Amino acid sequence: MKVTEDNVVQQIQNRNEKAISFIIHEYGGLLAAIIKRHLNNQQQDYEECLDDVLLSI
Repeated sequence: MKVTEDNVVQQIQNRNEKAISFIIHEYGGLLAAIIKRHLNNQQQDYEECLDDVLLSI
């Protein structure tokens, strides 16, 4: 099944790995901007935080 914005939550619940790729592709820039803004562009902390967010999803 193709992952779309309408079914991404259901696909994550079904543990479809393509859903994480979809989230990174669609929302990765937004996640990065939010995290960098709050961490003042500290690269190591940014990468760790982004990994934690995606792992939580």
